[in-house]
Amino acid sequence: MKAIFPVILALLFLSGCFQMIPALPQEKVYALVATGEGLEVFDVTATPVSISFVSLANSALDVEVSGQYAFLADGQSGIHVLDVSDPENPVQLNQLNTH
Repeated sequence: MKAIFPVILALLFLSGCFQMIPALPQEKVYALVATGEGLEVFDVTATPVSISFVSLANSALDVEVSGQYAFLADGQSGIHVLDVSDPENPVQLNQLNTH
C-alpha cells in the first residue's frame, strides 16, 4: 500500500476530489479526500495515515479548502461547510441545499 499511495493521491488530485491543507515548515501536512462516503483526512507529513472521517448522507464528490474551511460537494444534499482547523476533529458547520 505504501508504494501505491502517492500514485493514488496524484490521481485524486488530478480528478479534483483531493485538496491539501498548506503548512508552515516543520508542521504537519494534511490531505483532504472526498471518498464517496464522506470526507477523509490524511496526515501526509511522512507515511500517509488516515486521521479522521466525516460521513455524509449521499456521495461526496469534491472538496475545496479555503483557510480553515472545507467545502464538500455531496450529491443531492448540496454543499457541506466544515471547520478543518483541527484536522483530527473536523466539525460540520453548515449545509447549503442545492438543486
